[in-house]
Amino acid sequence: MSETKRIGDNLGSLQRRIIQTLAEQGPATKNEVKKRLEGADYKPVWTAMKSLQGRGLIKKDEDKSWRERLFPRYYLTPEGFMEALSQKVDYDALLRHARENGEDKSLEFVVDMARACGPEVVRMIVRVTRARDRGEMFTLTSMPLPCHNKVSRDMIAVLKKHPQIAEAILKGLGEFAEQFADTPSLSESVGHARRRLRRKIQHE
Repeated sequence: MSETKRIGDNLGSLQRRIIQTLAEQGPATKNEVKKRLEGADYKPVWTAMKSLQGRGLIKKDEDKSWRERLFPRYYLTPEGFMEALSQKVDYDALLRHARENGEDKSLEFVVDMARACGPEVVRMIVRVTRARDRGEMFTLTSMPLPCHNKVSRDMIAVLKKHPQIAEAILKGLGEFAEQFADTPSLSESVGHARRRLRRKIQHE
């Protein structure tokens, strides 16, 4: 199963609500999550959180003491933050909690790109940034980029703000073109897109 499919597909409405509350209001124990979700019962919340943990979207960390008992608090993982970005969440709150959890600069880039282009591009960015973090070459599939003029200008502005990530994307496009050198039409098309993107970043 691909990383993109594993991260976000087939989440239920309760799971999405849990992701949203952890993104916007920060880490919480199971009881605190239940209290945030009006009308939710404890057992379904516990089951949903267990499933999210199994998917790698949330994690347990430092215990919270209450009445001489310790209760684990749950945080979003980097993949959980990415999933939250594909929903309608408060970007400022999400970024604040991400920074408190020590997440890296790539998440700030994704937040900036989501603001500029909408959450529909997050899936593509997940592949690029995670492959970069692992030192791997990413591959592109038929994932459309927004082409409206204003969106394009906003996207270029974000890339100029994050030059290291922009360079990683350009490098990945070059590697992709080389990978498909035996398919000239595809390789040339990607190469042309890479050159055009570099010119925009350098001159706009």
